[in-house]
Amino acid sequence: MACRYSLDWLDSLINDALNPSKLKSDADVKTPDQIQCIKLKIEEEKHKYQNYLDNEVFRLLEEDKIEVLINQYYSRLIFLYYQVWQRKTGILLRNSLFKEIHLVLIHSLEELISFIEIRFASYLNLNQTASIAHLLVLKKELKIVDMLLRPELEKKVGDKPLTNIVFNILDTILSTTKKYTPMTLGEVTYIKELVEKLKDFSGQDYTMCNAAGLNELLIYLNFNSLDYIHYFTQTINAKITSHPDVTDQLDNLLLYRKEFNQKHIKTNIALDNNEKDLRTLIGNWFNQEILYLENKQRLSIRPLQERITGTEKRPEEVQKISCALSVDQLSLFLRSAADLQIIKARSLNTIFKQIVPYLSTPSKADISWDSMRSKSYAAEKRDKEILVQTLERMVKKVREY
Repeated sequence: MACRYSLDWLDSLINDALNPSKLKSDADVKTPDQIQCIKLKIEEEKHKYQNYLDNEVFRLLEEDKIEVLINQYYSRLIFLYYQVWQRKTGILLRNSLFKEIHLVLIHSLEELISFIEIRFASYLNLNQTASIAHLLVLKKELKIVDMLLRPELEKKVGDKPLTNIVFNILDTILSTTKKYTPMTLGEVTYIKELVEKLKDFSGQDYTMCNAAGLNELLIYLNFNSLDYIHYFTQTINAKITSHPDVTDQLDNLLLYRKEFNQKHIKTNIALDNNEKDLRTLIGNWFNQEILYLENKQRLSIRPLQERITGTEKRPEEVQKISCALSVDQLSLFLRSAADLQIIKARSLNTIFKQIVPYLSTPSKADISWDSMRSKSYAAEKRDKEILVQTLERMVKKVREY
């Protein structure tokens, strides 16, 4: 869809009237009146473009057509702004009076770009190139962050490897802005939000501004840096391996996975759009580690069972309690009772180990306590519904006593 209101006048002004390579010596001179007329014309065109876009978006009913219109104008304005910025030195060398025109033109283009970003943000394609104006603002902001925010965060967080990962990313972006290397609008928007969140975070007291809090923030912002993912998984791994018992390692790993899955992650943003999102990458790591520990646990139990001979004294047969619930439903019941501290023990692992050998179901006489514990972390929707219905019947019965 072509633009119905053309940007040809601005294009002509930038690429012909203010193009140093096309200016002739006798045409360089502009009177103050001419300069003023051009400045007024720039302002007039700016308002026309704004009114046109407002009217067109109101007139068009189809979202895809509005999106095409907005992105068409936005990308063209970005291109024109880049041309004006790039030719600044050449324009001023040819005629110092052009400085007034240049300033008004730069300011008007920035206003038009900002107008679209604010008024029609939902229609913008974040994969298109950001303007030089964005890079200039971002460069200034990142210099301040490195000088003032970095020392404050390092002091409060108290985890140098973690803060180094964050600021190494920001240093890389700062280097990019210094070279005016193109960045997408989405990349600039993400870094600006990250910086603002870090500012707010650093303003909190030491009880909130710490390593745990910074991890919460980075997970929320889908900070999917491979260095950060390595740091996060190795931190969890160090906590897990501090437990000598494999079963305890697995139990704690399942707990950490549950805590991670419950964390809120902002949708439709990422530090690196070329990588998978943080939840997927760390989730895959959790799944692999859990599978490894489960296999390790099974291998450690099997040799012990193989050493039991027929001549050894067998334990007395346990008198089991039959339960109408299934194994999956019982696992949910015990886990919820443990989480609510209705049943207390050293760990969830201990609760299953001590109780399950005394239970049976209509379909299973001997239940593996370890298998039941594992099932409690992968509950089916139907099992949840049946358990809730059973508990509701129990509540009703209690009320009748």
